[in-house]
Amino acid sequence: MKILKMIWSYSFTTFVFIIAVQIITNTDNLVIGAFISVAMVSFYSIGGSLMGYSWQVVSAVSTTFTPMASGLEAGGKTAELQRLLVRGTQVTLGIALPISLALVLRGKTFINLWMGPQYSEISGTVLQILIISQFFGVADGTAGSIMMAIDKHKPVAKWAVIEAVLNLCLSIILVKTVGIYGVAWGTSIAMAFVHLVFWPRYVRDILDVPVRRFIWDGWIKITLCSIPYAAVCAISDKYWHAGSLVIFFAQIAAILPVYAICVLVVFRNDVRKLFLKWQSSRLVRA
Repeated sequence: MKILKMIWSYSFTTFVFIIAVQIITNTDNLVIGAFISVAMVSFYSIGGSLMGYSWQVVSAVSTTFTPMASGLEAGGKTAELQRLLVRGTQVTLGIALPISLALVLRGKTFINLWMGPQYSEISGTVLQILIISQFFGVADGTAGSIMMAIDKHKPVAKWAVIEAVLNLCLSIILVKTVGIYGVAWGTSIAMAFVHLVFWPRYVRDILDVPVRRFIWDGWIKITLCSIPYAAVCAISDKYWHAGSLVIFFAQIAAILPVYAICVLVVFRNDVRKLFLKWQSSRLVRA
């Protein structure tokens, strides 16, 4: 009976969370269609779809932490669960940042090559605003997966509903003054508010990870590594014209080593430990 109750609780909470996410996803288009015009929905959808594609890449990584967290929690390994939270957050942000920064700094160029110049300015600006919300979502993606694994997801679903309502209210208010960009700002502000107010404190209460450690080690350190890459990305967009999508992606590939080198320098001790651990495992197998 207890197992059935747990399954029902998990299924219902997950259902509420999914519905809230769908509301957030579809609300923006509804607000634009109702308060601006149906024709402007396509401009917004282009920016939103690019953010969605990059989000899927990161989500595929963060979900792999769920079974790991479940095993650690079952074994009572609290310290390792805390370490998984911090390292997992660094990994997901580490993957997302080069994609997000390329979209922020070169998104208009990409949309121009992909959809045409008539979409680049409006859709590109929408994309730049929405990427702000993606940063916070990715930063707490690992925490969300861990909470699902250890059956602490009920408050997550409640705050997802709060975010959906806040998103709708802000979008309606801002669309009247800022237009289509106001809808994007409504989404980003709502997500940033929830992820800054709720998640660091919830992680502290459930996993006993201090807010300062979670934000500094999980968020800020890996973000600082992306600053040189962001500078090179902006310079390349201004002075290195891409005439096609092939050249555009070749340029991104050419400047990615800047980001990789910065990550290796900042996290050199962690990389060294991983290398030594991998080397010792090879010797054991041999």
